[in-house]
Amino acid sequence: MTGPAQLPVLVVDDTESNRYILSTWLRRAGYDVREAATGAEALRQLADDLALVVLDVHLPDVSGFEVCEAIKTDPRTASVPVLHVSATAIQARDRATGLDNGADAYLVEPLEAGEFLASVGALIRWSEARRRAEGLVERLTTLSAATLTVNSSATLAGLVQAAAEGAVAMTGRETVVAAWFEAHEPHAAHARVGAGTVVAATAGHGTGPVGTGRLPAAEVAALVPGSALHSSGEWLVADVVGRSGPLGVLAVADEGGAASQDDALLLAHYARVLAVALDNLSLFHREHTLALTLQRSLLPARLPQRAGLELAARYSASDQHAEVGGDFYDAFPLPDGGLAVAIGDVQGHSMTAAAVMGELRYSLRAYALDGHGPQAVLERLNQLLLDNEPDLTATACLMYLAPSLDRVLVANAGHPAPLLHAGGTVRPFGGGGTMLGLPGGVAVAVEEVLPEGAAVLLFTDGLVERRERDIDEGIHHVAGLLAARGAGEDLLDHLLLDVGRHEDDVAVLLVTRQG
Repeated sequence: MTGPAQLPVLVVDDTESNRYILSTWLRRAGYDVREAATGAEALRQLADDLALVVLDVHLPDVSGFEVCEAIKTDPRTASVPVLHVSATAIQARDRATGLDNGADAYLVEPLEAGEFLASVGALIRWSEARRRAEGLVERLTTLSAATLTVNSSATLAGLVQAAAEGAVAMTGRETVVAAWFEAHEPHAAHARVGAGTVVAATAGHGTGPVGTGRLPAAEVAALVPGSALHSSGEWLVADVVGRSGPLGVLAVADEGGAASQDDALLLAHYARVLAVALDNLSLFHREHTLALTLQRSLLPARLPQRAGLELAARYSASDQHAEVGGDFYDAFPLPDGGLAVAIGDVQGHSMTAAAVMGELRYSLRAYALDGHGPQAVLERLNQLLLDNEPDLTATACLMYLAPSLDRVLVANAGHPAPLLHAGGTVRPFGGGGTMLGLPGGVAVAVEEVLPEGAAVLLFTDGLVERRERDIDEGIHHVAGLLAARGAGEDLLDHLLLDVGRHEDDVAVLLVTRQG
């Protein structure tokens, strides 16, 4: 408990002698006493730093019951305990009225000093325990929200920013978080109440722990180059240690050495939360890198070159999944001098999806080179999937360009229709059909004309599908970009920039017949 000398107590009594006696007892016990003779004067002196209000029931302007109600309904002072005293309102119904109106205790005069001071001490101890418990609940609620946010971060910069802002919300103190893990540039964030957050790359840091306990502000400032700390005193620090060793440093300002044991415990617990989040993020990035390497190994190393035709493709892995996906594209010459172009998507993100994707892509190429048309190829792929992976589905679109390049034959198995850009307009290209992996076959191949200068954009649904919008809206948006920017390899880069962070893999393939 805080010492009495640091605890302000307001004594409200219109009888000067009573007020003098109560105030004298409190001052001798070491309390900082403030006095008021009326209810209005008492309300003017209310402050959230009060430890207790000793309140007479009968006052010349308003009753003590009304003053108590005003104290308890003001959010600033609702937790301040009120001790009613009275020499006239001494009946049981008076005490009941006072307690019902929010008073925390009721004493009847004449009072004995020992009983009075014991009641004051008990009320203050109860109030401090209540405030501490309420504050701890609030901080633990904030800790829970901060834990969810940092564990949802997909980048190191985003994680340190979320971590710093969470610490500020929990402690109300200026905070610095620095973090690093293998193969990523270290980052640090500096945040304080009402002043925003500065996030900076900190090349050269992240070589090891700085210690746990206290550090001067100058050493903490070195973690965030270009950001000036507001607090110049000592800082509480805790190393963030993961499974593989030190992963970062968490520091909060302790201006004036006012940090409590609760602050130190909360800081240590939050450091463990950040260690888990950093371990998980590091693991995600390692698995994501391995998955991306595998995915690219299953895609064609290069696209074929053909006079009068320009081919370009892009693949972008999901930001949300560490495992490999099932998106694929392909292009290869046909025996008759034409060209086959394909795009597809196997359900899910897993090694199974990647293996099935590779099987479908290579089988598609084998069936096509064996002389089967687009519809027959997709029918065979459908049966292959039903026989080997009956629990999986996939979509695919296969397009054969004639040797003259002026005509195409398109068969579509449940895949988003390609977009044809020709004559200043953009429209869906080819027909539609049932996805692979379902009984009943696929759609009939459709023949389309491909004018000179026309372009066909093939894509997987990751380009157009979002939780916040319908897939048709996404297709319309992409069609608008194609119409506005025209065909060209830079269109694909623009499409990937436009899509931003995405939950699904994205594959795009652009086929342009030159004029």
